[in-house]
Amino acid sequence: MRPLLLLPLAACLRFQLPPEEPEGDDTAPVVLADPQIVWGDLHNHTNLSHDGCEDPDNLCMPDADLPAEEAFPRAIAYGLGFAALTDHAEFTRYLRPEDGIDIDIWARMQDLVRASEGTSAFGVMGYEWTASCDAEPGGSFQDTHRTVLIEEVEGCSGWRIPSCHAEGVVTYGAERYAYSELEPAVLPSELLARLQAVPTTDGCAESRWVAFFHHVAQDRPAWVDWGAEESWVEGDRVVEIASEHGSSECDTRVATEGCEWRFSSEHHVDDGSIQYMLQMGHKLGFVGGTDNHMDEPGRVGGGAGQVRDLQAAPDSPQPWHDQYSNGTLTGAITTGGTFTRADLFDVLEARHTVAASWAAERLVIYATGANGERYLPGDDVPAGAMPLALTVTLEDPRVTEWSLDVVDAFGQVTTEASLTIPPGEARYLRIRAFQGDAEHRVFASPFFAE
Repeated sequence: MRPLLLLPLAACLRFQLPPEEPEGDDTAPVVLADPQIVWGDLHNHTNLSHDGCEDPDNLCMPDADLPAEEAFPRAIAYGLGFAALTDHAEFTRYLRPEDGIDIDIWARMQDLVRASEGTSAFGVMGYEWTASCDAEPGGSFQDTHRTVLIEEVEGCSGWRIPSCHAEGVVTYGAERYAYSELEPAVLPSELLARLQAVPTTDGCAESRWVAFFHHVAQDRPAWVDWGAEESWVEGDRVVEIASEHGSSECDTRVATEGCEWRFSSEHHVDDGSIQYMLQMGHKLGFVGGTDNHMDEPGRVGGGAGQVRDLQAAPDSPQPWHDQYSNGTLTGAITTGGTFTRADLFDVLEARHTVAASWAAERLVIYATGANGERYLPGDDVPAGAMPLALTVTLEDPRVTEWSLDVVDAFGQVTTEASLTIPPGEARYLRIRAFQGDAEHRVFASPFFAE
C-alpha cells in the first residue's frame, strides 16, 4: 500500500482512462462536463419543536417575532442551495398564549418553504420521526430516529406522522406545544406503511418522500442495529453518516485508520456503524446533517452550540445543554444547470450524494469504467466496467492539503487510482482535508459492484 498523498493548495488528483479513439470517422468523442455539487442541510431544528433553541440568552425564545423566521435567510448566508425543516413530528401547534399566538406547525412550514422559492436556497418540507417507545436502555430497533422529507409543498398535514408521544400540551417557558392527535407509528416499518398510505387514507395530494436513519452509531440518543432484520426498512436509499453527534463511519472492531475524526468512543456502537451496515449488505448512499438546534441550517465549523435539555425543568435558569461537535452537509451531485427540489429528490433516490464537514468548492468525484461509461458515487457498477478509473479533484482555496482514501466495508484503505470492486462488495471514498490546522472530511457514497 502506498503512503497517503498530501496535496498542496489547488492541486488535484485526476485519474481517468485515455479517451476512446473515434470509430471510423473524424468525429471527436463527446467530452462530458464535470458533475457539480450543490450543498444543503437535511437535518436541523428550530423553535417549531421543543428541541430548538433560537435565543439561548432569552430562555430559548425565537430570535424573531415567530419561530423559524430566519431559517432560510441563514441558509442563504451559509451558502446553501437547499435546506429542510426537520423539527419533531409529535407536535402540531406552537402556542404563546401571552402573545395571542397559536400556530399550525405544518401550515407555518408550508409558508416558510413557499417564501424560499426563487431564492438561492430552496426549502424542503420535513420532520424528525423519533421512536423511543418502551425501548431498552442503550438502544434497540424501537429506539430509532429518522429524517423524513416530503417533496410536495402543498401536501396535507397527514404527511407529518408522529411516533409515540404524550397527549395535551407541554410547556417550555413561555412556549407551549400541542401534541399531535394522529395515531403514532411506533416501528420504522409502520412509518413506511403510513407514508405509503397517506394519499389514500387522508385524501392528501400524492408526493415523493425520502426517509433515512440518522446518528446511527451513537447510543445517545439512539442507534440502529444493522444486523437485526427489524432495523431494515425496504426502500431506504441513503443514511446520515455524520452530524453534530459525531461520525458513525467506523466499525472499530475491524478498522482503526481514519476513525479518529469527531469520534466519540464513549457512546459509539459498532453494530450501528456505516461500515457494519455495508458488511450486512445494505446499499445506502451517504448524506449529512448539522442536526443544528439553533435555527441555523448550514452552520458547521462554528464550535459548540446550545440545545434544549429535555432533562431540565422548562423553567430552569439554563434549560439547555451544549452540542459537542460540528455537523456535516449533504452534497447533491448534479450534471444539470439549474437545481430544483425535484432534482434533489432524484439525487437522493439515485444515491448520488456526498457528506462533508464544509461546503467544499470545486469538488468533483466520479469514476470512468473500462466500458467507457461514467459512474457517480452511489451507482451500481456492472462487472464489465471494472476496473474503475477515479477522478477526484478538489480546488478549494481554503484547503491547504488533502488526501484520498478508498475504503471497504471492513475499513481497509487503499490510495490506488485504479479500482476493481469484487461482485457484491462496495467501496467509498473518504477525503481528509486541512484548512490550516483544522481537519475536515468528505464521505462519498459507495460504488456498489453488481
